[in-house]
Amino acid sequence: MIKVRRFLKYFTVEERIKELALRPDRADVIIPALDIYLKIMKWAGINVIYVPQVGLADGIVRILYNRYKASQPEGAQSSFAR
Repeated sequence: MIKVRRFLKYFTVEERIKELALRPDRADVIIPALDIYLKIMKWAGINVIYVPQVGLADGIVRILYNRYKASQPEGAQSSFAR
C-alpha cells in the first residue's frame, strides 16, 4: 500500500481518472483513504489486509441463493433455471 500511495501521489486527480481509469468519485479520495488505512495498520500492528473478491451485496445474494438451492429437493428444478 505504501508503494501504491507513492505511485499515485504523482498523478493529479484528472490524470488518475484519464490515465489510470479510476472513477471520478474515487480518484479524489484514494490518497486520503490510503493514508487512513496505513495509519490504522501501523496503530494495530497489521502487515496484511485481505480483500474479498466479492462485494457485500453480491456476497449476500450468493449466500441466500445457496441456502435456497440447498433447501430444494434433489433434482427439483427451480424457477431460476426456467
